[in-house]
Amino acid sequence: MNVRTMDQVIADIIAVTKKDGFIYALLMIIRRDVFLMLEEYHLVNHRDVLITEEIKLLLGFWVKNECCLRNYPNDLQELSELKREIRLLMDELHHSFIKTEVDNLNWSEITTKEQIDEVFPLNLRIREAIFYGGDNLYDYEYKNFLYKKYKYDVAWLKENKGFVCEEVAAIAESIKALVSVKNSKVPHMPIEIKQMLHESEDSGNEWFSDFIEYSEILVEYFISEDESVRKLGVKAFCDSLLDMFCVSKSELDHLPGADQFMTNFTYNLGSESNELYIEPGSFNKIEETPIIKIDNDKYFIPITYAVFNAIYDAPFYWMNSNDQYRKKAGTNRGNAGEDIAYELLAPIFGTENTYKNIVIKDKHHKDITDIDVLCVYGNKALCVQIKSKRLTLLSKIGDWDSQQKDFKLAVQNAYNQGLICKQALMDKDGKLFVNKETNEELRDFESINDVFILCLTTENYHALTSQVAYLLSKKDDDQPAIAFSVFDLALISHYLTTPYDFLYYIRQRMATYKLFFATNEIVYLGYHLLHKLWDDGTKHFVMLDEDYAQCIDRNYYPELIGAEVSDEGDRIANRWKNEEFKRLCDEISKSSSPQKTDVLFALYDLSSDCIDELFKMMRMARERSRKNHTVVTLTMVLDGVSSLRGISYTANSLEPFGLFKEMECQCETKKYQAKADEWLSLGSNIGSKSLVDALLYIKAPRKFDSTLEWACEKCATSHSTTTLLPNKPLGRNDLCFCGSGLKYKKCHGAK
Repeated sequence: MNVRTMDQVIADIIAVTKKDGFIYALLMIIRRDVFLMLEEYHLVNHRDVLITEEIKLLLGFWVKNECCLRNYPNDLQELSELKREIRLLMDELHHSFIKTEVDNLNWSEITTKEQIDEVFPLNLRIREAIFYGGDNLYDYEYKNFLYKKYKYDVAWLKENKGFVCEEVAAIAESIKALVSVKNSKVPHMPIEIKQMLHESEDSGNEWFSDFIEYSEILVEYFISEDESVRKLGVKAFCDSLLDMFCVSKSELDHLPGADQFMTNFTYNLGSESNELYIEPGSFNKIEETPIIKIDNDKYFIPITYAVFNAIYDAPFYWMNSNDQYRKKAGTNRGNAGEDIAYELLAPIFGTENTYKNIVIKDKHHKDITDIDVLCVYGNKALCVQIKSKRLTLLSKIGDWDSQQKDFKLAVQNAYNQGLICKQALMDKDGKLFVNKETNEELRDFESINDVFILCLTTENYHALTSQVAYLLSKKDDDQPAIAFSVFDLALISHYLTTPYDFLYYIRQRMATYKLFFATNEIVYLGYHLLHKLWDDGTKHFVMLDEDYAQCIDRNYYPELIGAEVSDEGDRIANRWKNEEFKRLCDEISKSSSPQKTDVLFALYDLSSDCIDELFKMMRMARERSRKNHTVVTLTMVLDGVSSLRGISYTANSLEPFGLFKEMECQCETKKYQAKADEWLSLGSNIGSKSLVDALLYIKAPRKFDSTLEWACEKCATSHSTTTLLPNKPLGRNDLCFCGSGLKYKKCHGAK
């Protein structure tokens, strides 16, 4: 395989953008790749579509060439061939990011990281990830976060740019609606039919399938043999295609702020220049002004997604270029970031367990560091450190020093600060935690035994997960770094709505960071929702496919925009569920025991089959206890994939203290008998409506114990035990009724 250099491919791309009919071929690609039925999101082959960055690249070179919209192709076949040429060049461009003839490598000779870095330079890998990271955000997310991000800058933006967040968001949404309606007038052809038509065509007529859905527009072209009529048909088709992506000024005049909006985000074709755009990652004016002015009343919007992107990013650049306001804008971004994180996390953890802007002081009341947002649940804490750094142009074009510097400011510094915060929360000795705004000392965090660090950015920091994998500097015994954008956090909080759901995901992201790799956080989330991020010990490395992101597209985007679609083909909506398990977890979550987090994590580690078996066991224990008026304990021994080795479930009619002592006895003996380090015991009073009334989680290395050795010999060797309640009071020195082998005074009779 002869891989050409990027410069060589770019030269051909520039040449193709100058060809008659290019823009119409591109619009056909956009219609095919972007305007999809919501029910088809999961059916798209993501390797066969152009992403937004690729489309912006093509448009950037097209406007740079100052090509005319009236340069029509000679016929439809020429247009179809141009469309295919564009796709082939974009595929070749992707290969050119890594300038090595990959197919000619002798992989058996590449055995070290240094050799991999030599063949695939890290700066080029990062550059490729930045450009091809995929469209990992939804357009409506830009709109929904617009005011939240700039709420402290509203006065400056209105005074200096006539930019009012609510008005701008409404205009962007109106533009999208207008373009969508115009595109919907051409009947949509399902993906399966397009594929079937393409596969069934005779060689040499592949181009025909490109125009099936446009048959109403092209009817005269296909039935006429008159060359002049056919040429007029091609022109009419191209004009119709262009109109699908245009809005008139009069269609927006009724919206407040429309004139200023067009001034801020319009590119004037023919009178402006895009000379600085020379390669992927360099400055592309079409990104900041994605609306192309054709004449005084007609505006061309080839990518409505880019409009939402532009309105979210533009204020940053405007304010950053103002010397007097730059510092104030930076402070505002930091405050807004803390507010956004708090607003997303407080509904999950509760306002009573979510803290913002905390200063950590030593025993002399000297500041150590601060935590932007802290969430506490049971004996676990989530420490969120927020930055507002975005990628520079130099990083996007592959400059190694810039990539390292940007990452340091966006993630590494936040991670390092998080490690200090974690140490303070874990040590606690002499540490004070104070609300910076109220100077109020916060509650004691004595029960916390683990802290998860989350690095958060308010920007759409491209290839964030890839850069964490490539660039993070950490000690071997430090926890892995997890970095989200606020958009990632919003998406995750939509699906993981309880503190144990959310923290379990964070915990598993960290636990499996060496096993699973994905280009975007949405891919990890999609996989987790369907299969759970879990190391079953059978694989060393798993590259997660973009298909998992498409599963979320299919499920989440319709809900985001308020569209009603069926659940057919929606893998997330149809994934495995166990309502009893949800009820059990909710009950445990309400417990006041700090151990509840460990218990829930242990239960979440179970497979779906194991969970179903657990509930069979629980129902059996309650039924036996109720029927025979006995204390019944049934035990499930696990297969060793999880660190938890077993679960005991006790059902009886004892008072709370007696129930807990019975559980403690069973937990200790069963754990010892199984030679386990971790064991879970759940208990329920059969008169209670709850599935669980008490819980106990023992995590300690198994050591020889002569008393437990003797007790285990006396206990039944099967995995289930039935213990009769005593018919008469026991003396303090009698053997305990539970069968532990201990005296009653040292077991259930202990005070």
